[in-house]
Amino acid sequence: MWKNPKYYGPDANRAGPAGAPDAQAPPAENGRRLATFDRKGPKGERAELRVSLDEYQGHPYISVRLWTIATWGDGGWFPTRKGISIRLGEAEGVAAALAEAVELVGVPEPRPSKGGGRQPLDREGSDRTPAGAADFDEFGA
Repeated sequence: MWKNPKYYGPDANRAGPAGAPDAQAPPAENGRRLATFDRKGPKGERAELRVSLDEYQGHPYISVRLWTIATWGDGGWFPTRKGISIRLGEAEGVAAALAEAVELVGVPEPRPSKGGGRQPLDREGSDRTPAGAADFDEFGA
């Protein structure tokens, strides 16, 4: 069967997932990795949440992206579409908002490794609720 070289390259007989370029090499990480957090991907596979300082056309930014291991080829790490880029001018505000969220909610207990789904947080009457959190109104109404 003929395969379009635009999508499959010159060695089109290698096995790969449907619709993915065959034998695609894992991309090189361009920036400086600041942190890595192990987690599960959207389909339960091993994944990493990577925080990196990178640059695009001379403009630095912070990249927060989910990376997964390829199920084809040599199994290298590939970035997914799940992630965000934060301009350095916005980083301080984003960090303050994240710190405020942790302060309001507290540090959650670790998730169970297998089995149980997400447990709803009991905001009212919970000893995990920080003082004043019940009175919090985002819009000040």
